[in-house]
Amino acid sequence: MALTVNTNIGALNAAAAAAKTNREMEVSMTRLSTGKRINSGADDAAGVAVANRMTGILRSTQQAMRNVADGISYADTAEGTLDEMANMLIRMRELYTQANVGTLSNDDSANISIEIAALNTALTTIVTATTWAGTAIGDISIKSDAAGTGFTVSGSLLAAPTGISGYASAETALTTVATARATLGSQINVMNHLLNNLTNYAANLGSSIGSIEDADFAAETTKMVKMQVLQQAATAMLAQANQSKQNILQLIQG
Repeated sequence: MALTVNTNIGALNAAAAAAKTNREMEVSMTRLSTGKRINSGADDAAGVAVANRMTGILRSTQQAMRNVADGISYADTAEGTLDEMANMLIRMRELYTQANVGTLSNDDSANISIEIAALNTALTTIVTATTWAGTAIGDISIKSDAAGTGFTVSGSLLAAPTGISGYASAETALTTVATARATLGSQINVMNHLLNNLTNYAANLGSSIGSIEDADFAAETTKMVKMQVLQQAATAMLAQANQSKQNILQLIQG
């Protein structure tokens, strides 16, 4: 092999190896500092495209979960009002039964009528006053999945009974309210099932995204230690390659 000075092949090879090792070590340090395997499109071109698409689906799913949770709160508000309406109707039925006893004085009958009238007024007032986030209760459509599919909540079931003038009409109104409560209750159950399904879906989707994007700390730590050793070795070899040209001086000096 010829002895030359202008071109130091050993030094060039050692410098190239050191530069490559340094780049790989920087990648490992970035992954370890961010916790992510993919920090740019260059890290995994196909992986970043898949992860971005799945992240979009996950964000939409999470919003759908919040939508369903709002729908449950909305229906719970209406159902709570129906519960109180049922209590008032039960009291009215009780008062009509009491009024028919036949042993009451005129004052007693008048007092019963006053309470019945007050309850009739309260039935209308409680429906009018019941709102959710400042909006009157009515039929609404809940976007219940990531695709925007709607689920209807029949909030309009919340309506004040009218024409209650005796035991029979109070009994009919109570039956209507009980049916409305059962309808809302079934809708709440359905929404709870939807929320459970969305929660499981979001968890599995998040896990899939993590398997694509997240860094393996054990593997990256091992790789970084390897690169550090190789970098030190390349630096040492670069010094040796540069030093080897000093031998040419011995030929000149004789």
